[in-house]
Amino acid sequence: MMKNDRLSSLAGELPLLVCWPELWVKDSLKEAWAKEIIEQALQPTNAEENWVCKNCGEQHSSRFTDCWNCQSIKAF
Repeated sequence: MMKNDRLSSLAGELPLLVCWPELWVKDSLKEAWAKEIIEQALQPTNAEENWVCKNCGEQHSSRFTDCWNCQSIKAF
């Protein structure tokens, strides 16, 4: 069960540790599985390089999926 998974927007208004998401495991047999999920979530993602819009040539940061200049969607 996830707890506090939607409280991140309140960080600052509430103490950070109160807003931190928690994974509660009710069945002790699933503890190893839950730890694996947490480890996967904490692994750094492969940061992509900046990309260039194929429609207009505008350069964008890797975190954007749409071109701000011509509204084309990034080709994956």
